[in-house]
This record gives sequence, structure tokens and C-alpha cells, in this order.
Amino acid sequence: MSSIKYFYVLAVIAAAAQLSSATFQRRDECLAGVNHKSRPGPEPYLRACRTYRNSACCTPQFTRQLAASPITKVGDTNWNLCGQLSARCERHMVATECFYRCSPNIVHWASPNYPAATVRVPICASDCDAWFDACKDDFTCAENWLTDWNFTKSGEKQCKGPCKTFAETYKDGRGLCQKMWALSLDYSTDSNRCMKLKWDGRQGNPNNDAVQRIFQSTGYFRSVMDSIYGLFGA
Repeated sequence: MSSIKYFYVLAVIAAAAQLSSATFQRRDECLAGVNHKSRPGPEPYLRACRTYRNSACCTPQFTRQLAASPITKVGDTNWNLCGQLSARCERHMVATECFYRCSPNIVHWASPNYPAATVRVPICASDCDAWFDACKDDFTCAENWLTDWNFTKSGEKQCKGPCKTFAETYKDGRGLCQKMWALSLDYSTDSNRCMKLKWDGRQGNPNNDAVQRIFQSTGYFRSVMDSIYGLFGA
């Protein structure tokens, strides 16, 4: 690499580090999902997912299907193809569903190719591990709940493999978070810069602050570094 390019790279790195704390802008919009609102706002009458009632991307009508246990089906996905989930596992599954459907923050990880989906939202390791611990003895016939099915002509999802425990299927919390919903979620060991799936709703949504910490620390700098890697390879 030439000396001119080298000093240019150093200058860009310095500028990125200086400006990264000022680049985060909260997006006042929701994922472009079928059941998502266009913009987040108060929803005092949510039937489930009530930790999002102050600012939600979901509607009371949608949350009705998450409010009555035992839950057999959410959207087009059956939860009981390998038997009914335990109450403890179901609560964590509901929390994850609420996170995707209701969170006003995950739009920052919207897929550029499919804006109804997310890509690698950093989930706190403790939440992934708690989810796995709650579900490890429950059964599933699909590792990836988006694609690992036989689809009928009517669009129904049916098992294409045998039922196995979550423990056999995912091994641990990392495997569960990073495989059940394909690339939607990621397992993060940085407890200060990760998103929570469950929390005490009386204390507000901790992810409102977490998303800002995440992008102030990595967002702008990461995008600039991607460009710099391109320079090194040029």
C-alpha cells in the first residue's frame, strides 16, 4: 500500500473514531412485516407483550394469539407439531415473538433485501441461555423455523424430520439464538451492548438505551472500517 493511501487510511480512522458517537439517529418506523404498524406508538390495550405498551410496533389484535396459553399456532407456524410446549418454554417463545413483532428498536437491523426481517440483532447471552434452559427438554422437528419444513399446497408447515429435544437440536443458548430464526438474531457476550428479550416492564424498555450504545460504539466506525478493508485489498 502506498504511503499516501496509508496516511489517508489513518486520517479516515481518526475521523471515524471522533464522529462515531454523533452518528446514531433513532428510526421512527417499524419493520415492514405484514402485522407490523408503520410507526411505533403507545398501545395500552395489548393482550400480550405488554412490556411494549408505551411504544409498540404491534397491535392489540395481533397479540391476542399470544395471550391464551397453551399456544398452538402463531401466524403460519404451529408450535405443537411435536407436542405442546411446556409453560416455561412457551413464555420465552412468546417473549421472542413479542420482540420481533413489537419492538420499536429492531428496525435498525432490518434486512436490506427483505425489510420484514432482521439480520443478526445482538441478543444478550444471558437471555439466549435462559431461553435455552427453559426449552431444552421440549421438542421440535425443525432447527430453522423459517425454512426447515415440508410445505403443503395450502402453505401449511409440516415436519420433515423427527422430533428431537431443543437440547439435541441447538446444543446451547448460542445455537438456539443463532439457528431457530436463521440469521435474524445473534448471540452477544457484550452485556452492555446487547438487546434483551425479557425484562421487568415496570422499569421501562432497556433496549431503548441499548440500541443507542450499540450503534454509537460500532455503527459508523464499522461501516468506515469496511471501506478501509477494501482499500487494503485494492
